[in-house]
Amino acid sequence: MIELSLRRTWDEICQYLNSNSSNPLRIAELVNRFPPCCWTFKFTFDGTNRITVGIDCDFAVSDTDAQAILDGLLAEVLFADALYLRQAGKYFTEDTSKILKNPPSSNLITLQNIDKKADFLLVLKGFWQSDSTPPDIQRNSAVRSYFLEHTWLGAPDFMDSEYYIRWIVFGEEELICPGNRYKAKLGSTDSFTTQETLYNANGDHIGQVSFQTSPLLETDGIYTIFGPLVPKPQNRLTRRSEAARWIIEIGSPILTQAVSQGKPPTSLIDELVDAVENARCSITDSDSFQVYQKKIQHKRQAVAAKGLKERQERVQKANRVFFRGKPVMLVPENENEVLVLLCKLEALHALPFYEFILWEYTARTGIDAIASYQIEATSVPVLFATVEMEYHFENFLDHKHPHNQVNLVICWDFRGGKVPAELRQHSECLFEYRNDDSFTILILSKIPDLQLKGVKQ
Repeated sequence: MIELSLRRTWDEICQYLNSNSSNPLRIAELVNRFPPCCWTFKFTFDGTNRITVGIDCDFAVSDTDAQAILDGLLAEVLFADALYLRQAGKYFTEDTSKILKNPPSSNLITLQNIDKKADFLLVLKGFWQSDSTPPDIQRNSAVRSYFLEHTWLGAPDFMDSEYYIRWIVFGEEELICPGNRYKAKLGSTDSFTTQETLYNANGDHIGQVSFQTSPLLETDGIYTIFGPLVPKPQNRLTRRSEAARWIIEIGSPILTQAVSQGKPPTSLIDELVDAVENARCSITDSDSFQVYQKKIQHKRQAVAAKGLKERQERVQKANRVFFRGKPVMLVPENENEVLVLLCKLEALHALPFYEFILWEYTARTGIDAIASYQIEATSVPVLFATVEMEYHFENFLDHKHPHNQVNLVICWDFRGGKVPAELRQHSECLFEYRNDDSFTILILSKIPDLQLKGVKQ
């Protein structure tokens, strides 16, 4: 039996995992806990269709260092039904699902020994508390970007190294090799770079730092060569829309060694964050940075003005949708414009339904909208139906939406204007898909009394 003290309480961990900020890809940051080496992340389904993640590296991890993985700061490790940690070649385990449902007041975790040979450094069973796979772990581009942005794999120092990450999802393997995160983040010629010396509160020199920013950067962050360093609570490095966006590479060997081993002293982190914040403030107050900001602001305004001009020209030339002779909007060119047209047609009572009410819409992943409708006065009302919006109907099939979760698909048209053979037509604009599951399709471009007109040149 091993009793570990976490840096967070179970209640704090539960609150984080239930928040919108939790991210399954954060388990990739485990690689920052040890000196650079090759890693394997293997995702499989177990016998109950739950996701199991096996994580291992080619570095000789001591039992003490392995226990540091479960310090509570990387809470995604604890987002599983159960976890198995390798110690002396055997597994120690804990049923985390029960603790997450009824968090104790302490921050202790007890691992029980089981007599089973350990193949991986860490195994997470029932990962992400879901029967479905988190989509981000299956997108190779998202996985690669996350490693380059959040781990040592993206530091320029490792560009020529032979390290790699094997990311295996249900048999599909992606080999992620080192790459320079600056190339992706600082790809603009409008970048700003400067060097600063860091001092602690006593005035002692603690290292050099390179500050780099550009209009392409999306988030504030302090990066060592081993990945991001979490700043002090929210009063530090606050995110404001007008704030500079920074990539900061720390060059102190003491700091990088401490961070790479996953156990930098809190005092060292606080000292570093204070020093970086002081240096950053001195840069943002400098004349050179003020000139840079004005140049970027001028360029952004010029780009915005050009974009507005292009939109105005498009409005003057594009084909338009009319309903009973009255203009409604331009002919849709994407899914968002289909949504706008739907709302306008609903307000005009132009939809081919006896009744139709769009209750809500979300741009987040999942079903697009909830609506209630009745096709004919004699039809059974469909209350709080699930609705998918698409530009072309075929996009719905391409996106592999679950058919059994959809009542109605609303589109502008069919791809190429041709009705797919698997659809049954009920009226000019209403169709039915019937296979193992069935749902209704509304094609807006085919609504009676709707006309498309070009602008006379």
